[in-house]
Amino acid sequence: MKPIQLIAYNKNEIDSIRKSIDSEMKQMIWAGPKYIFPITNNQIEERIIKGVDVFSVYSEKEQKIIGFIELEKIENENIGSIQSVLIYSEYRGKKYSNNLINEIIQYGFENKGYNELRLKVFSTNEIAKKCYESNRFKVFNEIVRKGNDDSIQFKLYEMKLEKN
Repeated sequence: MKPIQLIAYNKNEIDSIRKSIDSEMKQMIWAGPKYIFPITNNQIEERIIKGVDVFSVYSEKEQKIIGFIELEKIENENIGSIQSVLIYSEYRGKKYSNNLINEIIQYGFENKGYNELRLKVFSTNEIAKKCYESNRFKVFNEIVRKGNDDSIQFKLYEMKLEKN
């Protein structure tokens, strides 16, 4: 049995997502502008209807769902975009992220047949960046975005992993 399994999104998990993403700023950092705060099951269902693979993350060790992740096809390309990576607060620091990233890589390359996987991570999120790098993702672009207040700027790293 694998330590982490990707299972169909479970609507009962919305409260756990909200508990971990409990502010508009946290939600923007986690998922960008695709969700309106507070996130709802209807918003997630709209993503599923659009063809986004949306998963709850099940831990064999914990015997419960411990997170959330999305994989979306980049239009007109054979590339998957990993998005909205979340390990619930109470399970962070237990090395689940590496297992989760390994699972989504395997799913993207083997089940979806993508030639490349991409993701974006804030420059200030060193823990996540190191996790992605340990899973062979490489930075290929830096993006600077302005927040709602033009005086605030955010730097993102765009990272990719090509199929061997």
